[in-house]
Amino acid sequence: IGSVGEYVVTDERYMAHIPDSVEFTVAASIPLAGLTAKQALDAGGAHEGQSIFVTGGMGGVGMFGSFLARHHYKAKDVTITVSTAKVEPAEKLGVATRIVDYTKDKEYAKTLENTADLVFDAIGDKSCYLVAKPGATVSSVVLAPDGNNMDNMLVESMPLSWFGNLKLALVKRLMNLARWRATADFRAKNVKCVHTFGVSNGEEIEETFNPFLASGLLKPHIQEVFPFTEEGARTAYDLCSAGHVTGKIVIRIRD
Repeated sequence: IGSVGEYVVTDERYMAHIPDSVEFTVAASIPLAGLTAKQALDAGGAHEGQSIFVTGGMGGVGMFGSFLARHHYKAKDVTITVSTAKVEPAEKLGVATRIVDYTKDKEYAKTLENTADLVFDAIGDKSCYLVAKPGATVSSVVLAPDGNNMDNMLVESMPLSWFGNLKLALVKRLMNLARWRATADFRAKNVKCVHTFGVSNGEEIEETFNPFLASGLLKPHIQEVFPFTEEGARTAYDLCSAGHVTGKIVIRIRD
């Protein structure tokens, strides 16, 4: 995660089998972004029959959130926000019942106020709580990080010293204080805000995504594929850092 290597050593629990009919390039676009979207929707209590609103619905994480909302959780309707350049790819993905171009409708949060049973925020939109109905939930992978979730980032092979645990406790306290301040408007509207860090889980990938991949229903939008070279990797990361990527970017080790 967050690195490029021809060979890596990892725990088998983080690995997933790829369906025979799926290319490695497509499979490579799934794990981190797909699991982050799945786990965030789970944390928000996604279930059948809901109206789900997704910010950044054609970004790397939002694309999978939109797809899962429609096909995995069987939402009644799925509304997503995208920029003008991403409207056409969003239409091709074919999961949104309503696509909002936020570059043209800058007041969309007020236009859609009180329409969503669940909001999945993939980009850090501070106004997204307006779209949530009172009593609903905003599940974000950006806004108001929950310090307690940092425990999920620890690995068994790297136990912390007493001083490390002390620093971790301090960081968690500071994060939660910032979270309390950042979600004041959410609480005023009686909207719950949860935050998710994606956690690797090979079994969850197989159970959630493999059936959709094997059937051809899930066809992730891949904006560009770069070669496994220093220049290719640098260009790929520069493009990601610039933002506004449509779907995913993949670095292919070899043909």
